[in-house]
Amino acid sequence: HLDGPHAKVHQCGRAALEHLSKKQFEKARNALIGMEEASRQVNDLLGQMANEIGSNPTNNNENKK
Repeated sequence: HLDGPHAKVHQCGRAALEHLSKKQFEKARNALIGMEEASRQVNDLLGQMANEIGSNPTNNNENKK
């Protein structure tokens, strides 16, 4: 789940820098918007993963050893 949005964060960031270097400001802005959306997805997925780990008593017991 995490790989796709994480890769998109980096892809959009590189695209934004490339567009900025060519003074293509609207394209750079759109790439930054895409990067921000992908970053939100990554954060949401990480939050879900943290909740799953926190709600699983087996994982909590393993972490206390």
